[in-house]
Amino acid sequence: MSKRICVYTCITGDYDKLHEIDNPEKNVDYLCFTNNPNLKSKTWKLIPIKDSNLDNHYLSRKIKMLGHPIISENYDISVWMDGAVIWQQSIANFVKKYLKEASFAAFKHSQRKSIHEEAIACLNFRKETKNNILDTLNFLDQEQFPDDLGLYEMTVFIKRHNDPKVIKTMNIWFETILNHSKRDQLSFMYAIWKTHLKINTINLNVWNNPWFYSSKHLSPTRITDCHIYYGNPDEDFNFNKYYIYNYQKKDAQTYQINTTIPNDTSEIEINLTNSIGISCQNIIFRPVYDHLLFFGSIEYHNKIAFCIGRSTIKFYGSFKKGQKLFFSIEMKAMDQSSLQELAEQCWIQNNNLNNQNKNLTITNNNLKTIISDQQNQLHAILNSKSWHLVSKLQRAKSIIFPKKNK
Repeated sequence: MSKRICVYTCITGDYDKLHEIDNPEKNVDYLCFTNNPNLKSKTWKLIPIKDSNLDNHYLSRKIKMLGHPIISENYDISVWMDGAVIWQQSIANFVKKYLKEASFAAFKHSQRKSIHEEAIACLNFRKETKNNILDTLNFLDQEQFPDDLGLYEMTVFIKRHNDPKVIKTMNIWFETILNHSKRDQLSFMYAIWKTHLKINTINLNVWNNPWFYSSKHLSPTRITDCHIYYGNPDEDFNFNKYYIYNYQKKDAQTYQINTTIPNDTSEIEINLTNSIGISCQNIIFRPVYDHLLFFGSIEYHNKIAFCIGRSTIKFYGSFKKGQKLFFSIEMKAMDQSSLQELAEQCWIQNNNLNNQNKNLTITNNNLKTIISDQQNQLHAILNSKSWHLVSKLQRAKSIIFPKKNK
């Protein structure tokens, strides 16, 4: 007799840790597919996998999308979760609440609304190469895919994996990442568009909800190249203005770029690295600029520490095509104790900002009350008998003593 629900994940290589389930449910099975022989667990059933034709990334995507015979033969409903996910609530209740009568349920993307926006994010956060992203976007254009269908986050999803339409959709999805970008969120909308698979949308933030939370993937800090955008990427992103340069190292901590500005612009945005927890100092930029801004940063021991989102510096000025650009910066990855201290500093700063915001809200509400009271007083005056009498006297005066033309 088939069991109804399984939760499954896939860990290949050493990319993720396997988090134990705090409160395993009797009516739910927990399956971890892995090619890591050193992985151990008390709450997950470990299932060995291999495919000599696929590397670790694609092997993981294959399990994520196509599942496994153990799943299709023994379960009716499966819940995919990335290796970084840690459950807090009942998975059975989660399935009951969000899958309902549909065959697939997924989280609405919390930040982006289209594949084009996702493509830019993948480029900015160095999740994919520029060539592979452009290849995927060109493919979607050729397919006449309408990029106004929204976007889902594929960190966690529920499916009736034996539904024929789900099977067809998953096969198209996997085939698309094999032939184009490896980033699965760049092709999921295309797959469901091709098959017309109906999705039950989970209108919660996949990173902040009562059901589960996520730990960080295990990715090493790398300082190898910088990404430069010649213009304002937030206005109208143009891939032709986005360039990737390998750093030249002057010494152990000094990274430099020598290049030529490709187009006239008033802004040059430099994304320093793919990692957070980077401290910087001694920044040199030529040609002459008017001012600069740091994004995702905080001042830390007289240095700039990048700890939130992308590590980005934006220079403002009048920059001309053909000008020589020289950029030099001292950078190093922060150690664990420094990161802990930085996290505490960020927490304190965040609390201060929240308190300031509360004070501003109180002040704003007080001003609204004062304005409202004044409006009420004015309304009372305009509707009073005395004001009506004054108005009548003014009208009578204008009749008896009309103004003379000069």
